[in-house]
Amino acid sequence: MRRVRIETRHEFAYGFTSSRATRLGAAIAITVVGVPISFGAGLLFGLVLAFVVNPGGSFGVAIVVAIALALLGAGLFGVWGVVNILRVTRTSAWLEGTRLTVQHVLPNTVDLARARSVEIRLTRMLWRTPGARTGTIPELVVAGDSGIVRMRLSTGEGQPLPAHDIAALVSVLSSTGAPGAGPVVQFLRSGY
Repeated sequence: MRRVRIETRHEFAYGFTSSRATRLGAAIAITVVGVPISFGAGLLFGLVLAFVVNPGGSFGVAIVVAIALALLGAGLFGVWGVVNILRVTRTSAWLEGTRLTVQHVLPNTVDLARARSVEIRLTRMLWRTPGARTGTIPELVVAGDSGIVRMRLSTGEGQPLPAHDIAALVSVLSSTGAPGAGPVVQFLRSGY
């Protein structure tokens, strides 16, 4: 059996590699346009709500309700936009020895050598490879001391991970002996 050398740090082609600039531009544009629109919609909804609930009430109360709903709508949309911008810019995964880290907005790390279980599950996401693959994208699910870490076995664009990424996972999982690693290694070697 040929041994594969485990690098000290192996970066996976996990994030948005080819479409990052386009996705980032779209997320920023949607946020910049969406925040004022949601402010305006919240303002109109607040005014309508204030006059429907209390038709003869004070105009000052109607303005306060309208402004509060406008700020709430704009704030929620702004938070949604920032989270999406962070997801596009920060999505990545890497191996450092036997430690697997998957980052979307925040990093989640698990030590594969000390994992309680390792398995493959299907996601709801579909492959975006024209004609080559059908069905849903599998993900590696590892339960460890620090919690559960999930790593989709595709790039951010829905393409399969490159062969060198799969080889790195196989190499580490083969050397750890974690519960469930054997069937996962078989699955990865079969070309999933």
